Amino acid sequence: MSSYCQESVRPTHSRKYPEALQSLDHPEALDLLATAVIADNARKAALDDTFFG
Repeated sequence: MSSYCQESVRPTHSRKYPEALQSLDHPEALDLLATAVIADNARKAALDDTFFG
């Protein structure tokens, strides 16, 4: 029961990534993961003062 309750309140995006990792043969899954990596890299670059010199 506790596992069900935790899953029911978990954000939708947190379920998408594990599902995408299980479906790497689908282009949509690869697009989702690539977008997440690109967004994370951009976020890190924006926070990193040394990135801009």
